[in-house]
Amino acid sequence: CARIGLLFLGSYGWAMAVDWSLFRSGPVEVVSSANDKESRQVLATFDQLRYITAKLMGRQELTPLWPVRLLLVDSKQTPSAHLELRRGAYSARLIAGAPVSVDVLREYVQILIRDDTVALPAEVEQGFIEALAHASVDATRITFQAPEPARRTKDWARMYLFALHPDYSGRIRVFFSNLGQGADLDTGFRNSIGMSAAEVDAEVARRLEAGQFEPLKQIGRALDP
Repeated sequence: CARIGLLFLGSYGWAMAVDWSLFRSGPVEVVSSANDKESRQVLATFDQLRYITAKLMGRQELTPLWPVRLLLVDSKQTPSAHLELRRGAYSARLIAGAPVSVDVLREYVQILIRDDTVALPAEVEQGFIEALAHASVDATRITFQAPEPARRTKDWARMYLFALHPDYSGRIRVFFSNLGQGADLDTGFRNSIGMSAAEVDAEVARRLEAGQFEPLKQIGRALDP
């Protein structure tokens, strides 16, 4: 954590106070007027989401083309609706003590995937992004929830059940590797989890009809001592 002043903050396009703190992990920066606990929580949310996205895809790291700069302010300010490319960084204004919006997390995962991986089939990319966007972080524990019913699509459910579920998540990197080499979904699923695409879709349809989507947990990056 470092203290920064108003002149430095002006480069972000949001100059409102003199005393700020800077928290950084990899490509993610949190510029904060909040307390250290709230600031580190925001940093952990973005850092752990980047870590688990890379891990599931079989990558050591995923690095966006531009750094991610997050301004953490009090509740008197208006939060950003989106993560926007501004002044050489993907930027957003967040409210201290409030959960990061699903829209911002969705755009963050999309940036990670599109900036640093080969193109995925649209139904896989969209489903994977939606599955990852509904995340909450508590230290090294990452919990994924089902979205509101209107967003529970077949593409989302396929990735929620077969990319995030602990029974399959350790093998799903093979699925992404196969797709990256030009394989179709059927080949990717057979080689990774031992099910055909038809079998996967049948299970997805059953679960969608029943509305059975319990929270799923993943273990994130170990914290620095």
